[in-house]
Formats: sequence, structure tokens, C-alpha cells
Amino acid sequence: LFRSGLRGYFSDIDMIFEFSNNGDKETAYYYMETALAGTVAKVNQNIDEYTRKAVQDMNAAREDMNEAINMTRNIAVISLALLVFFAVISLALCIRITNKMLNRDPMTETLNFTKLSKYAEKLAKKGKFNKYVGVYTNIKDFKYINQNYGSRRGDAILIEYAKVLDETVRKGEIVSRYGGDSFIALISKERIDEFLSQIRSIPMRLELSGKTADIEIMSRCGMYNIEAGDDIRDVINGMTI
Repeated sequence: LFRSGLRGYFSDIDMIFEFSNNGDKETAYYYMETALAGTVAKVNQNIDEYTRKAVQDMNAAREDMNEAINMTRNIAVISLALLVFFAVISLALCIRITNKMLNRDPMTETLNFTKLSKYAEKLAKKGKFNKYVGVYTNIKDFKYINQNYGSRRGDAILIEYAKVLDETVRKGEIVSRYGGDSFIALISKERIDEFLSQIRSIPMRLELSGKTADIEIMSRCGMYNIEAGDDIRDVINGMTI
């Protein structure tokens, strides 16, 4: 009877060598074919099984690696896209803030005189500057308002006054703060009377000592009728109140 297991395998080999050494080759061949062939076949089967399993494991590992690489690539692409998006947003905000700082008065947020000058140059180049009237306006007795109501309320009145001026100009017109409570506007000639009537007297509501007071702000205005060949300096120098 043949022995099983690894120990039996080596015992069978010893037996085969013994038959061979005794000159009984026929019995040795018989044992080789019957005792060892099954064991060798089983070993080969195990090798094939181990090989198949190793290939499966390598394929699974390769798939996991490819999946991890794809996931990493996707994360990198998404991260890069987000970085580009936020960079564009940041750039747009920086440009907006920069333009606001360069073109607007920080207190009233009205356009500043630099912006008005550039707009006047643009109109002059197009030959349209003489279609406008230059208007200089400020708050009548503003010093008296500051003295009686305080600078904080005076600033609030100035900001509201600037807001009214901004809301009064129409498309193609412009208003800017010139300094203090003074503003300069470029108004279409056909609309100058309407503009002046709208800003001549402006009702406002003021909080005083916990009570609401209705006041009326009067405007002081000067004008310059722009002609062909004029520039913004002519407008400023030619205004009369």
C-alpha cells in the first residue's frame, strides 16, 4: 500500500531506489508509475492552482491600482478646476475692488473726478462733449448743517445727497464728487431743466435725539454750456453760481 503525505512520498522514493539497487527495475518502474505519478500530478495541479490564484491576485491588484490611479487623477483634476475657479473669482474681485478704489469716492461711493475727466475725454473724442451741460452743485449752508446737527449727521446727509444725484442722472450722463459737499455732473442739454428741478430741493428724514425730523436740503448750482473744442478744464473754469 502506498503511503500518503510528504513523508510517505519520500518513503516511496526510498523504496523505489531500493528496488532499483537490488536490480528489480520492473518493480521500481511499477512503483514510479503508481506511487509517484499521482503525487506529481497533484503537485502539478497545486502549482497550476497557485499560479491561477497568483494571476487572479495580480489582476485584482492591478485593477485596484488602476482604480486608485483614476480616483487620484479625478481628484487632482477636480482640485485643479476648483483652484482655477477660485483664482478667477479672486482675480475678478480684485479687479472690481481696484476699479472701485480708482474710480469711486470712498465716502459717498459716487464716481470720482478722475472718472468724470476720463469720460469727458471719451465724449470729446466722439464729438459729443458739446451735447452736455456741466453742472456744479453743492449743499446750501452745509457748514451750518454740520454745526447744528454734528458732523456724523452731516456725513449722513452728504451720502444721501450723493445718492439722490446718482439716481437723478440718466443713461449717458455722469455725476462725480469734486470734494467736500461739491459735485460735478455732465447732463444732456435737452434734460438740464428737468435735472435742476429735481435737485433744487431734496426732502430728507433725519434722526435727532431718538425722534425723526423732516428737513429740506437746498442745492446751490452753477452751469457751463459746453461748446465744440472745450475740455473738462474749460467746464471747471467756466462754471458760475
